Amino acid sequence: MYQPADAGFATYFLSMLADGDRNAKYAAAIAQCVADFKKQQKRPPVVLDLGCGTGLLTRLALDAGAKKVVGVDTNRTMVQLARRALEAAGKTEGYELFNGTVDDYAATLKTPPVFDVIVSEILGTLHTSENMPEYVGAASKYLRTFAGGAAYVVPARATTFVRPFVVADDPKLPAPANAYRREVLASVARAPAWTPTNELGVLLLDGEAGPAVAVRTDSFSKLPFEKALPLKKTQPLTWPAAAGVRLAVLEFECELWNGHRIDNTISELKRILADRGAAEACGRYDAWGFFVAGVDDAAPTASLRAYSAAGLPTLAFGRHVVRGEVNEPSARHATELRALADWSDPPPIGGRWLCDRDAPRALAMRARGDDVVLYEPDALLRALAMRVDPELPAFSTSRSLAAASGEPRSGVSVADAVLAEEVLLDRSTSAARRASGVLVDEPTVWPRVKRSVSRKAYAFGAHASKWSAAAPEAILVGMEATVPQYDGRRGPPPMLRTDAGVGGAHWSLDLLDDVAEPGAPGTRIFLEVRATRAGVKRDDAAARHARCQAFGPHALDVTQLVGEATWTASPDAKRNGGVRVSHDGDGLAFDSARRAWLGGPELDDENDAPRAKKVKVTP
Repeated sequence: MYQPADAGFATYFLSMLADGDRNAKYAAAIAQCVADFKKQQKRPPVVLDLGCGTGLLTRLALDAGAKKVVGVDTNRTMVQLARRALEAAGKTEGYELFNGTVDDYAATLKTPPVFDVIVSEILGTLHTSENMPEYVGAASKYLRTFAGGAAYVVPARATTFVRPFVVADDPKLPAPANAYRREVLASVARAPAWTPTNELGVLLLDGEAGPAVAVRTDSFSKLPFEKALPLKKTQPLTWPAAAGVRLAVLEFECELWNGHRIDNTISELKRILADRGAAEACGRYDAWGFFVAGVDDAAPTASLRAYSAAGLPTLAFGRHVVRGEVNEPSARHATELRALADWSDPPPIGGRWLCDRDAPRALAMRARGDDVVLYEPDALLRALAMRVDPELPAFSTSRSLAAASGEPRSGVSVADAVLAEEVLLDRSTSAARRASGVLVDEPTVWPRVKRSVSRKAYAFGAHASKWSAAAPEAILVGMEATVPQYDGRRGPPPMLRTDAGVGGAHWSLDLLDDVAEPGAPGTRIFLEVRATRAGVKRDDAAARHARCQAFGPHALDVTQLVGEATWTASPDAKRNGGVRVSHDGDGLAFDSARRAWLGGPELDDENDAPRAKKVKVTP
């Protein structure tokens, strides 16, 4: 069974708090539920916020007119955040927060508590993947029931579905690269377990979907709560006729209350992308995502074998069984899929190419007649590339590459702009780059990148109100927990890295292009963005998603600025190439080799020479 952490702040909470669509739907559902209760029972309800997190649902219930809200959470950090968030929102009474389970809370009282309404957002990739039915069921002993066993619970009903889906080819990729993409995606998803799409490095939007089949439904509108497992009886599956990678996709639909819904489906993700933009769609995708499993043949049927303690179904597709476990693909394979999403096609400039861990370009350039060798130490990726082109010259070691390469090669391609930047800055650790005699002294590098660094100061409150009008303070408090407020007496400000290893924290920041300048005193975000130019850039949601995971901002630093402040950076030779950052005359030294922060050396667009950067923030 899912066990929430006792303490700590998972950064995907920032994407959830920034999900204005989600928050607005919960606000409307809770307001309707409280209004219905007051109308039917002639009094305001006492509400249990089960798994209160940062206190968002507690606040929404108070705003809706609840008499009292008790928020419980086993995570100490979350309870502290909820207290700060509610205080920041001006809530001083009418609620109680408790660190522990609802049973722990009841044990502190002389008589067991009685609640009129339960609200909860223990939803994950599935409505069962964080064991919401079990947790709500355990709390129901304290829930008052009404005529006919009626109960007031938000969410009221949730259903998990399995949907046949065929991932379409990318029309912007050349045919050999598309063939390789199919091989990699099918290989990653072929494990007999469920693969989370937010680990795949691919935005699952383009393709054809068949009709969904219900796996499980949980209803909470009447005690005892009801569970239905319709897929215990084998059901037919209808697969789209389109060519592509066949995936079984798990989705859920959730009725919060009286027609107010929140769904985690591919079609709903497309709606968010169309209506609310790429930032919110990518945030939802990375906070929840989907579970998928590869199905080699168009299995005609599906059936439910069991549910695991992790809340995942074991499903049989014909004779192929997908266990109720999580398959975590390697970071290397996810990187390969991200690079394909942000593809740029090298021009036919001639010459002899080394494709350094860049199988799709090796296949594409070889198909157009270029002289190509591939260096790929990953045995699976090398095998998949040679499945597309059995004659592809592919090598796994620098020694074999050097022995077979012949005359030095005049061009080198790498998978994406991140690796190209390493080449530009002479930081590449690739064995192919180190192999003697493989490349000419100054080879052509693709993608062609020109590195620049910009540093901006944004008002976090402006981001928060733009992201989620329902709860800007909760987002602010969440960020403060992840990156504590800067105290100059404690040394350099802490850093929140925004690479794929952290996940979730940076989507809206990365994808919002036009952000209001600071307009009032308060918390500022200092953001360092590394920009590259690598030919014609794709700007669809999948490419932006891939660039954010692979590249994105390098660091976020949060500090409190009151009044006018000027930050100035200049090279400091005494610190071995570091920089000195001054804030209103108080010097703070930073080592740019260890960390990049506001004011670090910036490469001039014209001559790639370091230059000082001065940033002025006027509240």
